[in-house]
Amino acid sequence: MKKTFVIASLLILFGRTAFAQDNACNVFERVTNAARSGFADVRGAAKGPDRWAVTASFPGFEQCELTRADKIGTSYSCKKTGFASLDAAKDGIRSVTKVVLPCLDADPLVSVNDMKTMLIMMLMRTSDQRSINLSTLESSRLDTEALKVVKEWVVTLTVFQDRDR
Repeated sequence: MKKTFVIASLLILFGRTAFAQDNACNVFERVTNAARSGFADVRGAAKGPDRWAVTASFPGFEQCELTRADKIGTSYSCKKTGFASLDAAKDGIRSVTKVVLPCLDADPLVSVNDMKTMLIMMLMRTSDQRSINLSTLESSRLDTEALKVVKEWVVTLTVFQDRDR
């Protein structure tokens, strides 16, 4: 009985991991493909000047949106909040990387800039130069129950508009 329970638990765990990976790969394809056309295929309702909701979100991320800035064009970004420390946020980036890497070529380009106060990582599929950027950011939020400002770390996932195509 215990063996059956353990095997069933492992199948459920691996099934969820495979589903998350498949979903991440589908979203990676949709968003990086949409980057070639100014993100029209994932653009949702307007949220204000130069800000839009999106119709595709990376698994485990929240607050996904499109924003437009003069010098860089439109970008897609999502946040993962609630990390208590920089090390915890770096672990969050490593977890996302494990899910996204199988969506890339067998030999992806991975660029890592691990600074004392933040981590920036770029993951690129070399066959078509589709990429995502991951970074850590220290942030503050208001804890409405405790009525105080709480510092936390955020992981941000960004895809920039492909302006060359």
